[in-house]
Amino acid sequence: MTFLCGREGVMRFHRIQQYELIYAGGRWYRPQAYGDRQPDGTWDGWLIFFPIGGWSAIAPRGPETTQSTWALLVAWAADLTLAYLESALARALRLAQQPLLIDRLADAEYEALEDAERLERSAEVERTAADLDEAAASAARADAKS
Repeated sequence: MTFLCGREGVMRFHRIQQYELIYAGGRWYRPQAYGDRQPDGTWDGWLIFFPIGGWSAIAPRGPETTQSTWALLVAWAADLTLAYLESALARALRLAQQPLLIDRLADAEYEALEDAERLERSAEVERTAADLDEAAASAARADAKS
């Protein structure tokens, strides 16, 4: 499932797998693995930790892995153990800041919303122009009949 579609140069994340909840630092987190296809055709694998209760997601500064194919990335994600996930969460929490990945996700979401609004406005202009053209054509047909 693709969660983010941005413009050229913006990441497209594909959720690979969701894991059981992990408790750390007084909070429960839902780990999820995502894939991001690179320009060279390889796939970066990211682990994102979503706190239960509405806090900001936690992510590392860089990918956890890079695999040559989507299938290998899916296999990597399927083989992750609870101990690995707990260790990855601990590393991400130690950074104690929102990494660039989360910022890029938010930026891309806002860009997508702006694009959708811009496209809707353009479509409305085109619909209005089409209505005017149809009215002019109807008037011309009526004039031609008389």
